[in-house]
Amino acid sequence: MSISNINLFSYSFLYFFLPLKRSGALTQAEPARIAQVEQPCIAQLLGRMERDGLVERVPDPPDGRSRLISLTERASQQLPQSRAVMDDACEQALSGFSEPEREQLLGFLQRIFANLDGVPGN
Repeated sequence: MSISNINLFSYSFLYFFLPLKRSGALTQAEPARIAQVEQPCIAQLLGRMERDGLVERVPDPPDGRSRLISLTERASQQLPQSRAVMDDACEQALSGFSEPEREQLLGFLQRIFANLDGVPGN
């Protein structure tokens, strides 16, 4: 399987599959925090995912004004294929890097993300 087997919009869904699968349900604010983007961007993406039958929104019992987002059975069934696409994309991106280079890159990226956490607006 290759990343070219799915369209770019579908690829953006993959980012949320694993956190939703792990947690069972998230508020709309949580995916925005994970992706470090504004909630309106996430709302649009989640709207498309809901339209495509990948997520469902249900009232949050402790806060009736809030909605919880969870994966549908259809999305859960697609998770292994989605995971394979992500793994293939990572392998393609890191092709030609040695294991020490991959570890060094990971360390650099972790430092960059840590630095950005301190930037106002993030």
